[in-house]
Amino acid sequence: MEDAAIGATPYPFSGDGDNVVAKPAFAPAPFVSSEVETPMCSAPPEGISTSLDANGSGGAPSGQLLGRVHINPDQYFDNVPHSAWEFHIGGYQPAQKWLKDRKGRALSFDDVLHYQKIIKILTETDRIMREIELPL
Repeated sequence: MEDAAIGATPYPFSGDGDNVVAKPAFAPAPFVSSEVETPMCSAPPEGISTSLDANGSGGAPSGQLLGRVHINPDQYFDNVPHSAWEFHIGGYQPAQKWLKDRKGRALSFDDVLHYQKIIKILTETDRIMREIELPL
Protein backbone atom coordinates (compact mmCIF):
# COMPACT_ATOMS: atom_id res chain seq x y z
CA MET A 1 0.00 0.00 0.00
CA GLU A 2 2.98 2.30 -0.55
CA ASP A 3 2.19 5.39 -2.64
CA ALA A 4 5.08 4.77 -5.04
CA ALA A 5 3.91 1.22 -5.77
CA ILE A 6 0.24 2.11 -6.21
CA GLY A 7 0.51 5.25 -8.31
CA ALA A 8 -2.41 7.56 -8.97
CA THR A 9 -5.79 6.78 -7.45
CA PRO A 10 -8.34 8.26 -9.89
CA TYR A 11 -11.32 7.89 -7.54
CA PRO A 12 -12.11 11.40 -6.24
CA PHE A 13 -14.12 11.78 -3.04
CA SER A 14 -16.94 14.25 -3.74
CA GLY A 15 -19.93 15.86 -2.11
CA ASP A 16 -20.63 18.08 0.86
CA GLY A 17 -21.29 16.56 4.24
CA ASP A 18 -19.84 15.24 7.47
CA ASN A 19 -18.04 12.19 5.95
CA VAL A 20 -20.09 9.82 8.12
CA VAL A 21 -20.59 6.38 6.60
CA ALA A 22 -24.32 5.67 6.57
CA LYS A 23 -25.19 2.98 4.03
CA PRO A 24 -22.43 2.19 1.54
CA ALA A 25 -23.77 1.45 -1.94
CA PHE A 26 -22.59 1.30 -5.55
CA ALA A 27 -24.48 3.40 -8.11
CA PRO A 28 -23.74 3.25 -11.85
CA ALA A 29 -22.31 6.51 -13.19
CA PRO A 30 -25.10 8.90 -14.11
CA PHE A 31 -25.96 9.40 -17.74
CA VAL A 32 -25.48 12.77 -19.38
CA SER A 33 -29.24 12.86 -20.00
CA SER A 34 -31.25 14.15 -17.04
CA GLU A 35 -34.19 11.98 -18.11
CA VAL A 36 -32.61 8.77 -16.81
CA GLU A 37 -32.36 8.19 -13.08
CA THR A 38 -29.86 5.61 -11.77
CA PRO A 39 -30.78 4.25 -8.35
CA MET A 40 -28.16 2.82 -5.99
CA CYS A 41 -27.70 -0.91 -6.45
CA SER A 42 -25.37 -3.76 -5.65
CA ALA A 43 -25.18 -5.06 -9.23
CA PRO A 44 -25.07 -3.27 -12.58
CA PRO A 45 -28.50 -2.86 -14.14
CA GLU A 46 -29.12 -4.59 -17.44
CA GLY A 47 -28.60 -2.49 -20.53
CA ILE A 48 -26.26 0.02 -18.88
CA SER A 49 -23.15 0.67 -20.91
CA THR A 50 -19.78 1.62 -19.48
CA SER A 51 -18.62 5.09 -18.57
CA LEU A 52 -15.21 4.66 -20.17
CA ASP A 53 -13.78 6.26 -23.25
CA ALA A 54 -12.44 4.22 -26.16
CA ASN A 55 -9.05 3.83 -24.47
CA GLY A 56 -10.58 2.32 -21.34
CA SER A 57 -9.33 5.20 -19.21
CA GLY A 58 -10.79 6.05 -15.84
CA GLY A 59 -8.92 3.47 -13.79
CA ALA A 60 -10.75 0.39 -15.04
CA PRO A 61 -10.20 -2.14 -17.80
CA SER A 62 -11.86 -1.35 -21.11
CA GLY A 63 -15.56 -2.24 -21.16
CA GLN A 64 -15.86 -1.98 -17.38
CA LEU A 65 -18.84 -0.38 -15.67
CA LEU A 66 -17.81 2.64 -13.60
CA GLY A 67 -19.89 4.18 -10.89
CA ARG A 68 -20.00 5.89 -7.54
CA VAL A 69 -19.56 4.34 -4.14
CA HIS A 70 -21.82 6.36 -1.88
CA ILE A 71 -21.00 6.49 1.82
CA ASN A 72 -24.15 8.53 2.51
CA PRO A 73 -26.75 10.25 0.29
CA ASP A 74 -24.49 13.26 -0.39
CA GLN A 75 -20.92 11.93 -0.53
CA TYR A 76 -19.25 9.38 -2.76
CA PHE A 77 -16.10 8.06 -4.39
CA ASP A 78 -16.38 8.62 -8.14
CA ASN A 79 -15.19 6.55 -11.15
CA VAL A 80 -15.03 3.33 -9.13
CA PRO A 81 -15.00 0.17 -11.28
CA HIS A 82 -17.86 -2.17 -10.46
CA SER A 83 -15.35 -5.04 -10.40
CA ALA A 84 -13.54 -3.43 -7.44
CA TRP A 85 -16.83 -3.02 -5.53
CA GLU A 86 -17.81 -6.67 -6.13
CA PHE A 87 -14.30 -8.21 -5.88
CA HIS A 88 -14.15 -11.25 -3.57
CA ILE A 89 -11.22 -12.41 -1.47
CA GLY A 90 -12.32 -15.61 0.19
CA GLY A 91 -15.79 -14.94 1.56
CA TYR A 92 -15.30 -11.16 1.79
CA GLN A 93 -15.81 -8.20 -0.49
CA PRO A 94 -13.09 -5.85 0.83
CA ALA A 95 -14.38 -2.64 -0.79
CA GLN A 96 -17.77 -3.17 0.85
CA LYS A 97 -16.57 -4.62 4.15
CA TRP A 98 -14.10 -1.80 4.82
CA LEU A 99 -16.88 0.80 4.62
CA LYS A 100 -19.45 -1.32 6.48
CA ASP A 101 -16.97 -1.74 9.34
CA ARG A 102 -16.94 2.07 9.65
CA LYS A 103 -20.71 2.55 9.58
CA GLY A 104 -21.74 5.46 11.80
CA ARG A 105 -18.20 6.90 11.88
CA ALA A 106 -16.76 9.87 10.01
CA LEU A 107 -13.98 9.13 7.56
CA SER A 108 -10.81 11.13 8.16
CA PHE A 109 -8.63 12.48 5.37
CA ASP A 110 -6.31 9.49 5.85
CA ASP A 111 -9.30 7.11 5.71
CA VAL A 112 -10.34 8.59 2.35
CA LEU A 113 -6.81 8.17 0.98
CA HIS A 114 -6.66 4.60 2.29
CA TYR A 115 -9.99 3.64 0.69
CA GLN A 116 -8.85 5.10 -2.65
CA LYS A 117 -5.78 2.84 -2.42
CA ILE A 118 -7.98 -0.16 -1.64
CA ILE A 119 -10.04 0.51 -4.79
CA LYS A 120 -6.89 0.88 -6.90
CA ILE A 121 -5.39 -2.37 -5.55
CA LEU A 122 -8.62 -4.33 -6.11
CA THR A 123 -8.92 -2.92 -9.65
CA GLU A 124 -5.33 -3.83 -10.48
CA THR A 125 -5.69 -7.29 -8.93
CA ASP A 126 -8.78 -7.95 -11.04
CA ARG A 127 -6.98 -6.71 -14.17
CA ILE A 128 -3.96 -8.95 -13.52
CA MET A 129 -6.15 -11.98 -12.82
CA ARG A 130 -7.99 -11.48 -16.12
CA GLU A 131 -4.69 -11.05 -17.94
CA ILE A 132 -3.24 -14.35 -16.69
CA GLU A 133 -6.38 -16.46 -17.06
CA LEU A 134 -5.68 -19.26 -19.49
CA PRO A 135 -8.36 -20.52 -21.88
CA LEU A 136 -9.47 -24.08 -21.28
